[in-house]
Amino acid sequence: MIIFYTHSVQRLEQIKSIPDIEVRHTVTQEELAASIVEGHHLICVLIEPETPSRQWQGFLASLLRSFPFLEIYLLLPREQEGYFSDFQHLPLENLRASVEQLLSLIHI
Repeated sequence: MIIFYTHSVQRLEQIKSIPDIEVRHTVTQEELAASIVEGHHLICVLIEPETPSRQWQGFLASLLRSFPFLEIYLLLPREQEGYFSDFQHLPLENLRASVEQLLSLIHI
Protein backbone atom coordinates (compact mmCIF):
# COMPACT_ATOMS: atom_id res chain seq x y z
CA MET A 1 0.00 0.00 0.00
CA ILE A 2 1.13 3.51 -0.73
CA ILE A 3 0.38 6.37 1.60
CA PHE A 4 -0.22 9.84 0.21
CA TYR A 5 0.57 12.84 2.38
CA THR A 6 -1.02 16.23 1.82
CA HIS A 7 -1.83 19.28 3.90
CA SER A 8 -4.62 20.22 1.47
CA VAL A 9 -8.09 19.09 2.53
CA GLN A 10 -9.27 19.62 -1.06
CA ARG A 11 -6.62 17.24 -2.44
CA LEU A 12 -7.37 14.77 0.32
CA GLU A 13 -11.01 14.68 -0.75
CA GLN A 14 -10.05 14.31 -4.43
CA ILE A 15 -8.02 11.16 -4.02
CA LYS A 16 -9.28 9.34 -0.95
CA SER A 17 -11.87 7.49 -3.04
CA ILE A 18 -9.18 5.77 -5.13
CA PRO A 19 -8.77 2.11 -4.04
CA ASP A 20 -5.52 0.63 -2.68
CA ILE A 21 -4.18 3.85 -1.21
CA GLU A 22 -4.31 5.60 2.10
CA VAL A 23 -4.32 9.37 2.35
CA ARG A 24 -3.10 11.17 5.43
CA HIS A 25 -3.60 14.82 6.20
CA THR A 26 -0.10 15.82 7.27
CA VAL A 27 0.92 19.36 7.98
CA THR A 28 4.40 18.94 9.44
CA GLN A 29 7.62 17.24 8.51
CA GLU A 30 7.65 15.63 11.96
CA GLU A 31 4.34 13.87 11.26
CA LEU A 32 5.71 12.52 8.00
CA ALA A 33 8.93 11.30 9.64
CA ALA A 34 6.95 9.62 12.44
CA SER A 35 4.95 7.69 9.85
CA ILE A 36 8.15 6.40 8.26
CA VAL A 37 9.40 5.26 11.64
CA GLU A 38 6.06 3.40 12.01
CA GLY A 39 7.13 1.31 9.02
CA HIS A 40 5.62 2.99 5.97
CA HIS A 41 8.29 2.75 3.27
CA LEU A 42 6.38 3.66 0.11
CA ILE A 43 5.10 7.20 0.25
CA CYS A 44 3.91 9.95 -2.01
CA VAL A 45 4.03 13.57 -0.94
CA LEU A 46 1.83 16.16 -2.60
CA ILE A 47 3.80 19.37 -3.00
CA GLU A 48 1.43 22.33 -3.28
CA PRO A 49 2.27 25.59 -5.08
CA GLU A 50 2.66 27.34 -1.71
CA THR A 51 4.94 24.63 -0.25
CA PRO A 52 8.39 26.00 0.74
CA SER A 53 10.25 23.99 -1.91
CA ARG A 54 13.84 24.33 -0.73
CA GLN A 55 12.94 23.41 2.83
CA TRP A 56 11.01 20.31 1.73
CA GLN A 57 13.64 19.29 -0.81
CA GLY A 58 16.26 19.28 1.94
CA PHE A 59 13.98 17.43 4.33
CA LEU A 60 13.11 14.71 1.80
CA ALA A 61 16.77 14.30 0.84
CA SER A 62 17.65 13.83 4.51
CA LEU A 63 14.91 11.20 4.84
CA LEU A 64 16.44 9.24 1.98
CA ARG A 65 19.86 9.41 3.62
CA SER A 66 18.42 8.22 6.93
CA PHE A 67 16.13 5.57 5.43
CA PRO A 68 17.81 4.18 2.29
CA PHE A 69 14.98 1.65 1.79
CA LEU A 70 12.41 4.46 1.52
CA GLU A 71 10.63 5.05 -1.79
CA ILE A 72 9.43 8.63 -2.18
CA TYR A 73 7.27 9.82 -5.04
CA LEU A 74 6.11 13.37 -5.45
CA LEU A 75 3.12 14.99 -7.08
CA LEU A 76 4.01 18.59 -7.70
CA PRO A 77 3.26 21.64 -9.82
CA ARG A 78 5.34 21.90 -12.97
CA GLU A 79 6.93 25.15 -11.81
CA GLN A 80 8.49 23.34 -8.84
CA GLU A 81 10.02 20.42 -10.75
CA GLY A 82 13.47 22.04 -10.72
CA TYR A 83 13.67 21.89 -6.94
CA PHE A 84 12.85 18.19 -6.88
CA SER A 85 14.69 16.84 -9.91
CA ASP A 86 16.36 14.14 -7.77
CA PHE A 87 12.98 12.62 -6.94
CA GLN A 88 10.53 10.61 -8.99
CA HIS A 89 7.63 12.93 -9.64
CA LEU A 90 4.40 13.37 -11.58
CA PRO A 91 2.36 16.51 -12.29
CA LEU A 92 -0.07 17.69 -9.64
CA GLU A 93 -2.30 19.48 -12.17
CA ASN A 94 -4.27 16.36 -13.16
CA LEU A 95 -4.29 14.72 -9.76
CA ARG A 96 -6.40 11.63 -10.39
CA ALA A 97 -4.57 10.71 -13.61
CA SER A 98 -1.19 11.16 -11.88
CA VAL A 99 -2.27 8.99 -8.95
CA GLU A 100 -3.46 6.27 -11.30
CA GLN A 101 -0.23 6.49 -13.31
CA LEU A 102 1.81 6.23 -10.13
CA LEU A 103 -0.15 3.17 -9.01
CA SER A 104 0.52 1.49 -12.34
CA LEU A 105 4.24 2.32 -12.10
CA ILE A 106 4.60 0.67 -8.71
CA HIS A 107 2.29 -2.21 -9.61
CA ILE A 108 -0.20 -1.89 -6.77
